[in-house]
Amino acid sequence: MLASRRVEAVHLDTDFRAMEQAYMLTETPYSRLANEIGIDYARGTSDFLPAMDRLPPLKDLTDGVPLVMDIRDHQMDSQYVRIEYNVSTPAYLQLSYAYYPFLSVLIDGKPVATFATSFGLIGLESPAGAHTIEIIPYLSRLRVIVGIVNICTLILLAVLWVSSYKKMPSVEIP
Repeated sequence: MLASRRVEAVHLDTDFRAMEQAYMLTETPYSRLANEIGIDYARGTSDFLPAMDRLPPLKDLTDGVPLVMDIRDHQMDSQYVRIEYNVSTPAYLQLSYAYYPFLSVLIDGKPVATFATSFGLIGLESPAGAHTIEIIPYLSRLRVIVGIVNICTLILLAVLWVSSYKKMPSVEIP
């Protein structure tokens, strides 16, 4: 997880799938971008977060306070992520989880708007202080409808199969 005071629009022309095939290369657009954002590992911060779109500057930005981010606890289950963290000033955060539109991201139990970073990760705006982020996936409306249609189809097939056995004449073996 990284914190930054600003977000810059960065579009990479190279598809990530193409880069997976060249993972042995030391120079890729992603590695160069990762080097350019100026990661400070001790503070958990970067000079900026690369995003697909331009975002407005942070509200309530405190210039006199240095930006420091600390992760206190990180729990991960198959369908649930919980991160307890502390950030010294309002900041944009980049979570080390892939961006997907059907993820509910909560800060202290309240939904927050997310955006995709140029790395394809979850980005969001966080207020200063100690907070808890939760990531919970949910099904899209299309998947819910397809699931209901599948269940109804299985029930209909089961009914037809059972009723076909009742209609068959019994055969006696001499």
